[in-house]
Amino acid sequence: MIVPFIDHQLTESTVDPNRSEEEVSGDCADKTPPNKKGRLKQTTLSFTGLPRRVKPCETAEPTQSSTETQPERTVASNEKGTSSSNPNTSANQAPSTSFVSSCSGSGIIEKPSQPIGPMDASRPAKPVSSSMSPDYDVGEFLLGKTKATDFEKAYILKTKWKGQAGFEWPFSCRKDGTKRYLRQSHLDKFSDFAYSKTVGGILCKACVLVGLQETHFRTDATLGKLVTKPLNRYDRLIGATGDLTKHVNTEYHKSAASRCHEFHSNYQKNTNVYKSINSHHEEVCKQNRKRLEPLVKTVIFCGQNNIALRGRDDSGPMDVENTKDGEGIFRRLLRYRIESGDRELREQIVSAPRNACYTSGDIQNQIISCVGAEIKEKIINRVKESGFYTIMADETTDVSSTEQLSVCLRYYHKESNTIKEDFISFIEVLEHEHSEKNKEECSVVIEQSAPKTMEEYLESCYKVNEATHTLEEPRLTGNVIGKAIVSEIETSGLSPEAAIAQSYDGASVMSSESIGTCAYVKNHCPYAEYYHCSAHALNLTLVHASKIPAVRNMISTVKEITNFFSTSNKKKITLKMTHDLSQKSQGGALQSLCETRWVERITALENFASNYVTIVRALMAISQWKDVSAKSKAVWLIKSITDSTFIVTLFTCVVVTSNIDQLSKKLQQKNTCLSSAMGNVNNILAVLEDDRKNSIHRFESIMQLINDTISPLKLNIERPRIAKRSTLRSNPDLDTATDYFRVTIFTPFLDTVIEQMHFRFNDKTQFLGTFDILLPSKCCKDDMKEEQFAQLWKKYAATLHANQIQPDDTAGVHAFTQYRQWVMKWKTEVSDRVPSDHMTALQHCDVDMFPCIYALLTIAIILPVSTATVERSFSSLRLLKTYLRNRSCETRLNGLAMMYVHPNEKIDIERVIERFASDGNRRLLLL
Repeated sequence: MIVPFIDHQLTESTVDPNRSEEEVSGDCADKTPPNKKGRLKQTTLSFTGLPRRVKPCETAEPTQSSTETQPERTVASNEKGTSSSNPNTSANQAPSTSFVSSCSGSGIIEKPSQPIGPMDASRPAKPVSSSMSPDYDVGEFLLGKTKATDFEKAYILKTKWKGQAGFEWPFSCRKDGTKRYLRQSHLDKFSDFAYSKTVGGILCKACVLVGLQETHFRTDATLGKLVTKPLNRYDRLIGATGDLTKHVNTEYHKSAASRCHEFHSNYQKNTNVYKSINSHHEEVCKQNRKRLEPLVKTVIFCGQNNIALRGRDDSGPMDVENTKDGEGIFRRLLRYRIESGDRELREQIVSAPRNACYTSGDIQNQIISCVGAEIKEKIINRVKESGFYTIMADETTDVSSTEQLSVCLRYYHKESNTIKEDFISFIEVLEHEHSEKNKEECSVVIEQSAPKTMEEYLESCYKVNEATHTLEEPRLTGNVIGKAIVSEIETSGLSPEAAIAQSYDGASVMSSESIGTCAYVKNHCPYAEYYHCSAHALNLTLVHASKIPAVRNMISTVKEITNFFSTSNKKKITLKMTHDLSQKSQGGALQSLCETRWVERITALENFASNYVTIVRALMAISQWKDVSAKSKAVWLIKSITDSTFIVTLFTCVVVTSNIDQLSKKLQQKNTCLSSAMGNVNNILAVLEDDRKNSIHRFESIMQLINDTISPLKLNIERPRIAKRSTLRSNPDLDTATDYFRVTIFTPFLDTVIEQMHFRFNDKTQFLGTFDILLPSKCCKDDMKEEQFAQLWKKYAATLHANQIQPDDTAGVHAFTQYRQWVMKWKTEVSDRVPSDHMTALQHCDVDMFPCIYALLTIAIILPVSTATVERSFSSLRLLKTYLRNRSCETRLNGLAMMYVHPNEKIDIERVIERFASDGNRRLLLL
């Protein structure tokens, strides 16, 4: 049975909320006045008035190591006729208690303001030692001037008083001057007595704590020493006529001792009741959490596999046996689990209240949000452990025309020794920035009361019109994007000083050093230097190279041919049949040219060049059709595709950019270091510059490849007609076609690529050269490396100090010492074991021995290479927010994105349920 909540009561007594803490303290004993004959009324002690809900807490017997303030215990008052004790109950009989579990109509459980336990905390508890500590001095409670808590009573009555080490035992003098000392043996023989430093004598613990405070004794004997005043004469303590012996035989002491025994018994029973309540509460929570677990796992499964949870009609209770028309996949998966034997889920769906089934759309959103928050927290914790991180962001428009800003972080993961780039959030930039501002401006108009007359109505309309004219145009500026990024960093709890770089595309709104996003982020993250995305830089290189007229015309013709075959299934079949006749193992289908990523066009051009003969033959076949439109278009395309300029330009671009394609794929990898990426750029540049020096020989090999490819079509490469004067195309007066195309196409294209790569990558290459002095393979070869290390330290000294890495080393003395030790360490190593890259060097660097070197190596490997991870998140966004799911709110979208983008992230189901339980009041007990 699912218990929505429990209501515990030990007795029928209730707590008076108007009573003070002093009145509540010590109410475990009955305060029934004595009868007229002066005898003690035999009453029982009780603990009553527990709160409605008991949270799990530790309630044990008084221990000797407790030094903290005990939680306040709420008990009932017997002063106003609410006594739960039976006056006819004997002194040795335990009070009756009852354990009641009931249900409320609302089902909402109120949490107690303080943990519940059997110890009173009207006054902070004092430290406890192995013996009777002087802090628990029974003299403090003499005559009821200070009321003892139940915990203090139980502890003092149970523990024998012993003098501490170095304690000076008191004495009294007889008439002849003889000193009689109080000894430990006196108190060991009578455990009911204790010495009080406060009053300077011996007191009876039972009579002081229970007898006087709780009963107001009226006996034939006048109460005096050991009860209302201390015993400070120690010459007659034991023996038949001793003061201690006589006191223990008095009626009021025996009654007080009996009441103390009863108090201790009830105290222990009350502790066991609390334990029973808490254990039952924990068992109910455990069962409810177990029943909620299948729901959470189903949501995670759908999120990781991008499965839509909801259907057309998910309203109403869920039928376990029958499927309702229009139900979503979430409910169908739950029914499949039930059919597979999930008893806990069946119990949850069948027996839970209708408002606690947890299958509604709102509950799905809350679980999705909790799962996303759990994944994000794990990522943020890893970023904090790494010490430094890089910010990567970009903006796109989703299917609902909403501006979405994707934020990713790049950092070093110590446990796996890898570089990670993790997506953390989508942000609706314009919605966040302008909605609040417009709400504030229009709040005065909107909050006006409803008009009662026509004049008031017209006046309100005029005010709305005026407010409408004051609305600002939503603009996606650099400050707006920067504000969203900084807000996300602060909300995640990351240190702004730990951000050492930021990377975006080359758009001016992002890269402007005065009003762009990088400038705004730099003001809040002072050490975050801007790095242009290397993949975008390479893309821009090809964009500029394609501006050559021959290259531009070739790309336009390839687009026309690709669109020509993709618009008709008959043409696709013709192309496939022509490919089969050519007996080629690969090819057949043409790839369209990407509109934004020019690097991706290289693959499409390679595919086009490899299928050149097949494409020409397919166009020849289509040119024989009866379809006039297709026939005439095919004839025109054949003339364009067989032109010598087109053929040479196509194969020249494919050969020159073949190495750039591999570089582009390398730049988009997550585990690529910027230093190694720039090394690859330098290698590509070296190859291109070598081709430029040997352009004649290199172009002859390209012409040989062209002739071999077009030979089945019996085509020849011919030089275009030379005019005496031409301003629209290159017109060199050269004898051969090879020389003509080498001068007009190969050389200009190659020069443009080399020039653009130098322009866009030189700064990064020169800067990253300073990090090479940390490489063991290079720092041991040159003795002048200390000067370069001084430049590197000067750049990042403030960053290291801000992150508490050698904060006192302002002059860099410790840093230079560590660098010398680092160099000497590798000079003695075998050359085969010396690391040659920063990643391997970081794995061999001892953070305790070389903290500065370790930090600099970490910075070197997490400097951003590209924003490809952000672009990948855009692909996930298009899959998550589709035409049919275009109204997902930001919270739901982020939760689904975290599950889909990070499918291999281990999710702790228990922590997700804890988040879900803490996020508002729940009908089921989960905490």
